[in-house]
Amino acid sequence: MSAELWPVGVPKGILIDGAVDSFPDGRIRTGTDTGPGKTRLRNTTAVRRLNGDIIMSTSQLQLFRTFVTTTIMGGSLPFHFVDPITNVDVLCQFGETLPTWIALSADKYRVTLNLEILP
Repeated sequence: MSAELWPVGVPKGILIDGAVDSFPDGRIRTGTDTGPGKTRLRNTTAVRRLNGDIIMSTSQLQLFRTFVTTTIMGGSLPFHFVDPITNVDVLCQFGETLPTWIALSADKYRVTLNLEILP
């Protein structure tokens, strides 16, 4: 089964303000009785975490809600998204939390995404 595409008509651009990106972390750290802990590479195919916000209109939010609840089965399936750094298509899934949104005005919402970019 192939992954779903980000819905047409829903913005792809994560806002720079407040965006949090990181390196994929495949390390494992072990504490020691004395001195600094030990760190080693556990695997080379770790996920990269990306958190950020997207501004959507009411109609865009409705499309997005349908995408999450129906198309990707409540946020359980991976999907394609445009990487904000490289501007190329990447495979990702929602991380620890599903998207949330707050109303900014009568027809504008700030949608917060917690993404894991898959290797």
